[in-house]
Amino acid sequence: MLNFYKKIILIAIILLITSSSCGRIDILTPAIIGFLKGEEEDTTGPTEQTPPIEELGAVSVIVERPGYDSEPNYSPALETVVFQSEAAGSMNIWRISINGTGLTRLTTSLKEETVPVWSPTGQTIAFTSDSLGNQDIWLMSSVGSNMRALTMDTANDLMPDFSPDGALVAFTSERSGNPDIWIMPAAGGTATRLTFEDARDFRPRWSPNGNRIAFVSNRNGHNEIWTIPVTGGTPECAIPLVGAASENDMPAWSPSGNFLAFTSNRSGNWDIWIKEFDINGRPRVLPPVQASLDNRSDTGPAWLGDDGGIIFVSTRGGDPDIWRMDFFEPLMKK
Repeated sequence: MLNFYKKIILIAIILLITSSSCGRIDILTPAIIGFLKGEEEDTTGPTEQTPPIEELGAVSVIVERPGYDSEPNYSPALETVVFQSEAAGSMNIWRISINGTGLTRLTTSLKEETVPVWSPTGQTIAFTSDSLGNQDIWLMSSVGSNMRALTMDTANDLMPDFSPDGALVAFTSERSGNPDIWIMPAAGGTATRLTFEDARDFRPRWSPNGNRIAFVSNRNGHNEIWTIPVTGGTPECAIPLVGAASENDMPAWSPSGNFLAFTSNRSGNWDIWIKEFDINGRPRVLPPVQASLDNRSDTGPAWLGDDGGIIFVSTRGGDPDIWRMDFFEPLMKK
């Protein structure tokens, strides 16, 4: 009994020391469990990342051409991908069917128009444009008509994402002095600040149940994936780093909300990784799974329907282009 209480005290000390660090709790959890049971630490457990022997699915190209094609986003309603490309000289918004047909340029500005995302119905596209002198959030129809500015602040507003019901838009804004996550009605109105850290919080992505927003933050010194309730509150580190030099970026929720894909160089190369989450939008104990294995750069994941695959940006064909991966089997066993 005395040894048990000693263990409890030691655990409390460990938690106190590590509570301010995003990654350490996740790393220490299996060791603490084993310590309580009087067991040796299992080094083959969920904290050790075993390299996979193959990619998670069959890979094929959607857009392959000279020029920088990136930031894909898929509309299940239209079975269409929207993305940014500099193929025509300046960075503009394009769309293409998921089967690789119907490539169409939607914007023709000589300014930078980037990071497009679909509304849930596929009727509207939100994107970033600097056509008014600084970066703002703009909206347009699915075919590129009826363009209008949603934000017109003197500070930069960028990287939008729609709420699951399409009523709100989350975005990154520098209006507080550094990049933070903000929310405002998609029809226009007052913007509300969601994060308040003196750090770079950016690239928000709304969970499918509408309760939480995933975003990237360097508040611990390197980019990591965090989540925060849409009503505000204390952010939680969802995907910590592995190794001091690694970075996690570009989060993307699966349609079910059971998974979050992201970009990471934790394996020594930029690849797509997938982390499992519970129904409340919080990460499960199991470590992320590496989805892509090519020795070229794979980044910027977005999901196909029914958690059945992803689209992403890859240089495996030369310059950055849009690719897809259809999973060999479901990620979650029934």
